[in-house]
Amino acid sequence: GKGVSDFSPGDRVGYIDRNYGAYATHKVVDKKLCFKVPDFISDEIIATNFSRAITVQMLMEMVTQVRASDTILITAVTGGVGKIFVQWAKSLGVQVIGTVGNKEKLVLGKSFGCDYILTYDQPNFLDEIFEIKKQVMNHLKDQRGNSIYQLERFYPEIFDKLKKKGLAFMIKSLGETLSNGIEFGLIRKNIDVDFVSRIYYNSILGLMDPEIYPPKNYSLDKTMFDYREYFLRSVVTEKGLKKLDEILINDK
Repeated sequence: GKGVSDFSPGDRVGYIDRNYGAYATHKVVDKKLCFKVPDFISDEIIATNFSRAITVQMLMEMVTQVRASDTILITAVTGGVGKIFVQWAKSLGVQVIGTVGNKEKLVLGKSFGCDYILTYDQPNFLDEIFEIKKQVMNHLKDQRGNSIYQLERFYPEIFDKLKKKGLAFMIKSLGETLSNGIEFGLIRKNIDVDFVSRIYYNSILGLMDPEIYPPKNYSLDKTMFDYREYFLRSVVTEKGLKKLDEILINDK
C-alpha cells in the first residue's frame, strides 16, 4: 500500500491478528503486525512453528526477561514449543534444565542444547524440581508493570492471541506434571487436571498484576513462592504432603 517501504510485492510475510483469513488469497493487514519471512526458512517451517515461536518470545521477553546469567527450567523440551524454547535460550547463553517424559527422549532433549535433563520417573524428581525452582526464584526479578501489560493496553488483539497460546502451553505442561504426580501417589486422583491447570495459570497472571499486588507491598519472588506452597497443599495426597513439608523445611 501507499507509504509502506518495509515490504515489496512478492515478499513472504507472517502476521498475527484477531480476524479470519488464513486461507484467503488476499488480505489487508497493518504493517506493524507483519514481519518478512527470511529466504532460508521454508513455507513448511514457518507455517508449523510461527505460533510456537511467538509463544516462546512471550515467555522469554514479556512474561519475564531472560538473561545470559539465568538458569531456567523448561518442561517437555522435546515438544514443539520446548525445542524452540531451549535453542532460543541457549543462543543467549542461558543455562537450561529440561524435563522429558521418559529415558528414550534424553538424547533428543540433550541434542537441542539442554545443560541438564530430568525424567519424570526419577525417584528424586520432586526434590530436584524444588531445588531448581529455588535457583530460578533467586534470579527472578519483579516484572509487574512490564511490557506484557503495555502490550495488553496498546495491542489488545496481539495480547489476546498470546494469552491463549500461553494458556494452552501451561495446561499441557502442568497437566503432564500433575498426571505424573498422580501416578506416583503424590497428587490426589480425584482432581480435575484441566480445571486445576487453568486455575494455576490464571493465578500466575494475577500475581504479576501490579494493580492487584502493588510491588511496594508484595515481592514477586515471595508471592510466587507462597502461592506454590498453597497450590500444592490443595492437590497433594498425604504422601505428597509429607514430602512437601520435608522440602519446605529444607528450603527455609
